[in-house]
Amino acid sequence: MREKMTPHIIAVMAFVIFVVLGLACASTPPAPIEERKAEWLKPERNRIKLERSMAAKNVPIAEQCFLYCDAQVKDKIFASYKGGVVVLPVDTQRIWAKIGEAEMEITFTGQSRSVLSALGGQSNLQAPALESGQSYWLFDPPWVVSGYRQVSFMVLPLTEEGIEFYTRKMWDKENNKYLWPYWPSSSTKDEWESYEEYHDFITKLWEVRKEETLKQLN
Repeated sequence: MREKMTPHIIAVMAFVIFVVLGLACASTPPAPIEERKAEWLKPERNRIKLERSMAAKNVPIAEQCFLYCDAQVKDKIFASYKGGVVVLPVDTQRIWAKIGEAEMEITFTGQSRSVLSALGGQSNLQAPALESGQSYWLFDPPWVVSGYRQVSFMVLPLTEEGIEFYTRKMWDKENNKYLWPYWPSSSTKDEWESYEEYHDFITKLWEVRKEETLKQLN
Protein backbone atom coordinates (compact mmCIF):
# COMPACT_ATOMS: atom_id res chain seq x y z
CA MET A 1 0.00 0.00 0.00
CA ARG A 2 2.79 2.38 0.95
CA GLU A 3 4.64 1.63 -2.28
CA LYS A 4 1.48 2.36 -4.32
CA MET A 5 0.93 5.68 -2.57
CA THR A 6 4.51 6.90 -2.95
CA PRO A 7 4.13 8.28 -6.52
CA HIS A 8 0.97 10.12 -5.50
CA ILE A 9 2.69 11.64 -2.46
CA ILE A 10 5.61 12.77 -4.59
CA ALA A 11 3.24 14.34 -7.13
CA VAL A 12 1.32 16.19 -4.43
CA MET A 13 4.52 17.46 -2.81
CA ALA A 14 5.85 18.65 -6.17
CA PHE A 15 2.60 20.50 -6.85
CA VAL A 16 2.71 22.17 -3.41
CA ILE A 17 6.32 23.28 -3.97
CA PHE A 18 5.39 24.65 -7.40
CA VAL A 19 2.52 26.69 -5.94
CA VAL A 20 4.67 28.02 -3.09
CA LEU A 21 7.45 29.06 -5.44
CA GLY A 22 4.93 30.69 -7.76
CA LEU A 23 3.43 32.72 -4.95
CA ALA A 24 6.89 33.73 -3.78
CA CYS A 25 7.84 34.98 -7.23
CA ALA A 26 4.57 36.86 -7.61
CA SER A 27 5.02 38.59 -4.27
CA THR A 28 8.70 39.43 -4.75
CA PRO A 29 9.06 43.22 -5.04
CA PRO A 30 11.00 44.61 -8.02
CA ALA A 31 14.63 45.56 -7.61
CA PRO A 32 15.38 49.16 -6.59
CA ILE A 33 14.99 51.61 -9.45
CA GLU A 34 18.74 52.27 -9.64
CA GLU A 35 19.39 48.57 -10.20
CA ARG A 36 16.73 48.41 -12.90
CA LYS A 37 18.15 51.50 -14.61
CA ALA A 38 21.57 49.86 -14.74
CA GLU A 39 19.97 46.70 -16.16
CA TRP A 40 18.00 48.62 -18.80
CA LEU A 41 21.16 50.39 -19.97
CA LYS A 42 23.27 47.27 -20.47
CA PRO A 43 24.59 47.23 -24.06
CA GLU A 44 23.55 43.61 -24.59
CA ARG A 45 19.94 44.50 -23.81
CA ASN A 46 20.00 47.28 -26.41
CA ARG A 47 21.81 45.48 -29.20
CA ILE A 48 19.04 45.03 -31.78
CA LYS A 49 19.70 43.16 -35.02
CA LEU A 50 20.34 45.42 -38.00
CA GLU A 51 18.16 44.46 -40.98
CA ARG A 52 19.76 45.56 -44.28
CA SER A 53 17.51 43.87 -46.85
CA MET A 54 15.57 47.08 -47.62
CA ALA A 55 18.65 49.32 -47.77
CA ALA A 56 19.80 51.01 -50.98
CA LYS A 57 22.72 49.10 -52.46
CA ASN A 58 24.69 52.08 -53.76
CA VAL A 59 24.41 54.36 -50.71
CA PRO A 60 26.46 54.01 -47.49
CA ILE A 61 24.35 52.55 -44.67
CA ALA A 62 25.27 55.44 -42.36
CA GLU A 63 23.66 57.89 -44.83
CA GLN A 64 20.33 56.06 -44.86
CA CYS A 65 17.69 55.88 -42.08
CA PHE A 66 17.25 53.54 -39.14
CA LEU A 67 13.75 52.40 -38.18
CA TYR A 68 13.52 50.70 -34.76
CA CYS A 69 10.56 48.38 -35.11
CA ASP A 70 8.23 47.12 -32.42
CA ALA A 71 6.27 45.75 -35.38
CA GLN A 72 7.37 43.96 -38.54
CA VAL A 73 7.73 45.84 -41.80
CA LYS A 74 8.16 45.27 -45.53
CA ASP A 75 8.72 47.55 -48.51
CA LYS A 76 6.83 45.58 -51.18
CA ILE A 77 3.41 43.96 -51.17
CA PHE A 78 4.74 40.46 -51.80
CA ALA A 79 7.92 40.79 -49.72
CA SER A 80 8.46 39.12 -46.35
CA TYR A 81 8.02 41.05 -43.12
CA LYS A 82 11.21 41.94 -41.24
CA GLY A 83 11.93 43.23 -37.74
CA GLY A 84 14.76 44.71 -35.68
CA VAL A 85 16.43 47.94 -36.78
CA VAL A 86 15.45 48.25 -40.43
CA VAL A 87 17.65 50.34 -42.74
CA LEU A 88 15.57 52.43 -45.14
CA PRO A 89 16.72 54.66 -48.03
CA VAL A 90 15.98 58.35 -47.52
CA ASP A 91 13.71 58.36 -50.57
CA THR A 92 11.47 55.60 -49.17
CA GLN A 93 7.88 56.64 -49.74
CA ARG A 94 5.90 53.66 -48.50
CA ILE A 95 6.21 50.60 -46.27
CA TRP A 96 3.74 48.21 -44.67
CA ALA A 97 3.76 47.43 -40.95
CA LYS A 98 2.14 44.54 -39.09
CA ILE A 99 1.41 43.85 -35.42
CA GLY A 100 -0.47 40.60 -34.93
CA GLU A 101 -3.26 40.56 -37.52
CA ALA A 102 -3.37 44.35 -37.88
CA GLU A 103 -1.63 45.76 -40.95
CA MET A 104 -1.07 49.37 -41.93
CA GLU A 105 0.35 51.21 -44.92
CA ILE A 106 2.79 53.96 -43.87
CA THR A 107 3.71 56.79 -46.22
CA PHE A 108 6.66 59.07 -45.46
CA THR A 109 5.35 62.27 -46.96
CA GLY A 110 4.94 64.87 -44.23
CA GLN A 111 5.68 65.95 -40.69
CA SER A 112 2.49 64.52 -39.15
CA ARG A 113 2.59 62.45 -35.95
CA SER A 114 -0.94 61.20 -36.56
CA VAL A 115 -1.85 57.82 -35.16
CA LEU A 116 -4.44 55.62 -36.82
CA SER A 117 -5.81 52.28 -35.70
CA ALA A 118 -6.04 49.26 -37.96
CA LEU A 119 -8.66 46.54 -37.60
CA GLY A 120 -7.24 43.55 -39.39
CA GLY A 121 -7.21 45.22 -42.83
CA GLN A 122 -5.07 48.07 -44.08
CA SER A 123 -5.24 51.70 -43.07
CA ASN A 124 -2.83 54.51 -43.84
CA LEU A 125 -0.52 56.47 -41.55
CA GLN A 126 1.11 59.71 -42.66
CA ALA A 127 4.62 59.60 -41.15
CA PRO A 128 7.44 62.19 -40.96
CA ALA A 129 9.59 62.55 -44.06
CA LEU A 130 12.83 60.57 -43.69
CA GLU A 131 16.17 62.30 -43.25
CA SER A 132 19.68 61.00 -43.87
CA GLY A 133 21.31 59.38 -40.83
CA GLN A 134 18.21 59.89 -38.68
CA SER A 135 16.64 57.25 -36.43
CA TYR A 136 12.91 56.59 -36.03
CA TRP A 137 10.78 54.37 -33.81
CA LEU A 138 7.74 52.43 -35.03
CA PHE A 139 5.64 51.38 -32.04
CA ASP A 140 2.18 50.99 -30.56
CA PRO A 141 1.68 54.10 -28.35
CA PRO A 142 0.29 53.04 -24.95
CA TRP A 143 -1.58 56.33 -24.48
CA VAL A 144 -3.86 55.55 -27.45
CA VAL A 145 -6.90 53.49 -26.51
CA SER A 146 -7.66 50.98 -29.27
CA GLY A 147 -10.80 48.96 -29.73
CA TYR A 148 -11.20 45.20 -29.76
CA ARG A 149 -8.52 43.53 -31.89
CA GLN A 150 -7.19 46.93 -32.91
CA VAL A 151 -3.59 48.14 -32.89
CA SER A 152 -2.27 51.70 -33.10
CA PHE A 153 0.88 52.59 -35.01
CA MET A 154 3.17 55.56 -34.63
CA VAL A 155 6.44 56.61 -36.29
CA LEU A 156 8.44 58.89 -34.01
CA PRO A 157 11.68 60.68 -34.98
CA LEU A 158 14.22 59.90 -32.26
CA THR A 159 15.31 63.51 -32.01
CA GLU A 160 15.37 65.63 -28.87
CA GLU A 161 11.91 66.91 -29.77
CA GLY A 162 10.58 63.42 -30.55
CA ILE A 163 11.82 61.89 -27.30
CA GLU A 164 10.38 64.85 -25.36
CA PHE A 165 7.03 64.22 -27.07
CA TYR A 166 7.12 60.54 -26.05
CA THR A 167 8.22 60.96 -22.42
CA ARG A 168 5.71 63.75 -21.81
CA LYS A 169 2.88 61.62 -23.21
CA MET A 170 3.90 58.67 -21.04
CA TRP A 171 4.26 60.80 -17.91
CA ASP A 172 1.02 62.75 -18.31
CA LYS A 173 -1.28 59.85 -19.20
CA GLU A 174 -3.70 59.62 -16.27
CA ASN A 175 -4.39 55.88 -16.43
CA ASN A 176 -0.85 54.93 -17.41
CA LYS A 177 0.36 53.16 -14.29
CA TYR A 178 3.58 51.75 -15.71
CA LEU A 179 6.34 53.52 -17.62
CA TRP A 180 8.49 52.21 -20.47
CA PRO A 181 10.80 50.28 -20.57
CA TYR A 182 8.64 47.35 -19.49
CA TRP A 183 11.20 44.54 -19.54
CA PRO A 184 12.45 42.81 -17.45
CA SER A 185 10.26 44.88 -15.12
CA SER A 186 8.59 48.26 -15.45
CA SER A 187 8.49 51.26 -13.14
CA THR A 188 5.90 53.70 -11.81
CA LYS A 189 6.05 57.49 -11.63
CA ASP A 190 6.52 57.53 -7.86
CA GLU A 191 9.83 55.65 -8.29
CA TRP A 192 11.34 58.59 -10.19
CA GLU A 193 12.28 61.81 -8.47
CA SER A 194 10.79 63.89 -11.27
CA TYR A 195 9.69 63.91 -14.89
CA GLU A 196 13.10 65.35 -15.79
CA GLU A 197 14.88 62.32 -14.33
CA TYR A 198 12.69 59.96 -16.36
CA HIS A 199 13.12 62.00 -19.54
CA ASP A 200 16.92 62.15 -19.14
CA PHE A 201 17.04 58.39 -18.63
CA ILE A 202 15.00 57.61 -21.75
CA THR A 203 17.24 59.97 -23.73
CA LYS A 204 20.30 58.09 -22.49
CA LEU A 205 18.68 54.74 -23.24
CA TRP A 206 18.19 55.71 -26.88
CA GLU A 207 21.78 56.95 -27.05
CA VAL A 208 22.93 53.49 -25.98
CA ARG A 209 20.69 51.82 -28.55
CA LYS A 210 21.97 54.04 -31.34
CA GLU A 211 25.58 53.37 -30.32
CA GLU A 212 24.97 49.62 -30.42
CA THR A 213 23.37 49.98 -33.84
CA LEU A 214 26.30 51.93 -35.26
CA LYS A 215 28.72 49.25 -34.01
CA GLN A 216 27.04 46.82 -36.44
CA LEU A 217 28.06 48.98 -39.40
CA ASN A 218 31.73 48.05 -38.97
